[in-house]
Amino acid sequence: MRELNANADTLYAAVGKPIVDDRRSGDRLSVPVHERIVGRSLGLAAYREDAAGNVFFEPPSYCDDSKSYFVEGGKGGTARMVCLDWLNDFPVATHWDASLNGGGGGMRAGGVDGLGRLIWDAEAGAAQSRLDLADSDPDSPYLYASDRSGLVAEDWAHPGGEALRAPSLDRYIGAGYSLFGVEEEIALRLSDDMLEAFGYPVVFRNAAPEGPGPLRHVEAFQIVSGHRLGRFGDPPHLASFILPPGWPGETEAAYPAVFSGYYDLNESTFAACGPPLLRMIGRTLTETGKSAVGILWNGGGAIGTRTQHASAFAQMNALFGAASDAYRVDADRIVAVGGSRGGLTALLAASNPEARGYRIRYAVCYGPPLSLYGRAERLLDATYPARWQAICGDTGFKHAWFPGWRDAAGRTAVELYRANTFGTSDEAEIGERFAPTSARLLSALRAMGTQIWLNTPTHDPFTASSSALTWAAAARAAGIPLQHELGYRYGHNNCTDPYENALICLKALALGEPLALDGVSQYRRAAANGADWRKAERFLPAEPPFYFEGPKRAVAGMTTTLGIYGVPGRRYRLAVRSVGGSDGERSGDIGGGKDVKDGFDEKDSYDMKSWSGKTDEGENRKAYKSENGNADNGEVGNASKSENWNADNGEVGNASKSENWNADNGEVGNADNDEFGNAYKSKNWNANNGETWNKAGDDALGETDSSGAGEHVLAEGALPAAALRGGNSAAELASRIAFTEIAWQVPESWGGMAFVYDLRVEDAEGRWRRVPGGGVWPGGDAGALPAHDRPAGEAAQAPDLIVLRETPDFTSGAWLSATMKDFVGWGLSDA
Repeated sequence: MRELNANADTLYAAVGKPIVDDRRSGDRLSVPVHERIVGRSLGLAAYREDAAGNVFFEPPSYCDDSKSYFVEGGKGGTARMVCLDWLNDFPVATHWDASLNGGGGGMRAGGVDGLGRLIWDAEAGAAQSRLDLADSDPDSPYLYASDRSGLVAEDWAHPGGEALRAPSLDRYIGAGYSLFGVEEEIALRLSDDMLEAFGYPVVFRNAAPEGPGPLRHVEAFQIVSGHRLGRFGDPPHLASFILPPGWPGETEAAYPAVFSGYYDLNESTFAACGPPLLRMIGRTLTETGKSAVGILWNGGGAIGTRTQHASAFAQMNALFGAASDAYRVDADRIVAVGGSRGGLTALLAASNPEARGYRIRYAVCYGPPLSLYGRAERLLDATYPARWQAICGDTGFKHAWFPGWRDAAGRTAVELYRANTFGTSDEAEIGERFAPTSARLLSALRAMGTQIWLNTPTHDPFTASSSALTWAAAARAAGIPLQHELGYRYGHNNCTDPYENALICLKALALGEPLALDGVSQYRRAAANGADWRKAERFLPAEPPFYFEGPKRAVAGMTTTLGIYGVPGRRYRLAVRSVGGSDGERSGDIGGGKDVKDGFDEKDSYDMKSWSGKTDEGENRKAYKSENGNADNGEVGNASKSENWNADNGEVGNASKSENWNADNGEVGNADNDEFGNAYKSKNWNANNGETWNKAGDDALGETDSSGAGEHVLAEGALPAAALRGGNSAAELASRIAFTEIAWQVPESWGGMAFVYDLRVEDAEGRWRRVPGGGVWPGGDAGALPAHDRPAGEAAQAPDLIVLRETPDFTSGAWLSATMKDFVGWGLSDA
């Protein structure tokens, strides 16, 4: 295929499929036009490329009898009908000018250059993002090559001036510009998909004032890209808008909207979130006859923030104000949807304590990274092995993963991350002002009247599932309507489709019909291995399943978290049994020291953003499927092949012991009155008092033999005995998960040794059962507990623990592969 430029074949929106001219000279060649377009008074023309490669337009003739258009055949090549009135505005704006800063590039309104590129990979049948921002100087402490470009401006009002080497507070990479230029073929294929599915093409426009802005009253979808937000000198941010056919309608006073906030704007618009939002809007139109607008936002920056910065609250007000003023959005009828950072953005938009002039009616939140508000000592933990890479990416320093690392101001990696994000490293202040579990945000969420659809996967490499259980308990105690889905062993993936659930909410808003979100649903892998392992199965256990979250690889002398979940009040015993030490993987030989390894392959997990290193294929890239996140094998939300549902969750403070969390005024109720009954006993949801994360209930650390030989009890006791309050339906009773989280310091002498875990739990009759490796036990089954093994028919393997002698590079591909792949159930799911 020849390269597509902004010329005749991309300038005009196509309204039908291309057809090969195989007719004889003088014969008619019928040129397809979608039935929704046929007979309309439009400036239609046949765009032709003949056998000799000549390109020209030809006015078509129209036959009333056959309701078809035709041109003269016999010229060879192809013909395709286009609308001369519907002009695409290519190239897509990036607001980046490569000529600034001595050729290194910088932010400029209306710029169309890109540091990276979104391209169409014909072999993969998907869009791919290509970008390399790595600082390749081995002596440089910086992760990004910010010395050769204006990635981060010191003064946003004068972006051509002094530049920063790393992100800082309100100075984030990709804030006022997009990192990616967009190949036109990606846009044109998206238009063809929508034309085929719904009968309307997509016209691509750049936002005013730099671009022409949207067309009016056209029978086509429109994507209006690169709308700049932020007053002069304020931190800039960007949005794109999806407009329905006929916009602005004569009878629509204002449109309901679906909103998603994610990472880089162009990447999100054209590859990650934009395509599924387009389909949502198309289905709403065809299934209800009602139109809606889509809102895509970069969350205040592509790199350096996860929409947690303090100014994000004011930026949301500006975003929804622009949506209302410029694009006819009904700011009182908005559905927010997203996964991972997108899930957190949806939740924060609904919980905005500074909200002015908008209302999120429904927030569909998949895997929000709540861990990012937790205790400092819990943030970097081998049980959640992907967080080190996230911290390095957000701070912009290569070696921020290394234990004991500090910046020039003496701040630890976590302190720097928090200062860059929240403007403070004070844990109590973060917990009170910014955490979604704070009284401030939950009171705002309740006041907004938002209903929440929360999806929680267990065994996620970013977070303990306790974080979501904690938030859900707090939300219910605050009187917030909540539909909660639990996906056992889903790791960094989804057990259901977020866009299908958001579509339910959007159609209800469009029709003005009531929709009440409430209840709990639970999902598991449909089979132990093979294709069905990738499919979700809804089930109703007799009581909460037992499961364990712990490290696959740990470092001698470091502290890590052991999380045990199951039936309230039941006893458990967690041990490891030595299987010796050997060379290679069994001894944990995956590299160490301060040598910076090649960056992990971004194809494995879209959400872990840094764009800082090379992959084995030469550059970071991510492939996107055009489906609604459905992988080739039919799984909903397989993160390796879907766009934007990847969770990078984490826990908020501690969930194991909490009591009351708005003691000042009682606005949000008591946390011990929750659907999960987690026997919370700490004095503070944000775990600021230091009492909340070592042990819970009767937990006790077992004796350990410093030699590492034999069996070692790591923890035994009883899960917190929760008061079962609230409803008594089978689903509610079966979802009351109790848990304990234990801080375990790995013995120094265990370095180089390998172990297998052994978890035994008490059943309803008081008998002890062994929970098999990889298994999630649907409690109440008689006999041996059922095992769920590795995918793809691999042999069953006991869950193992390998203790490393030396600190590895926690951002390396070797570390992430060893801790995140080919393992489900006990420790971390493959992401």
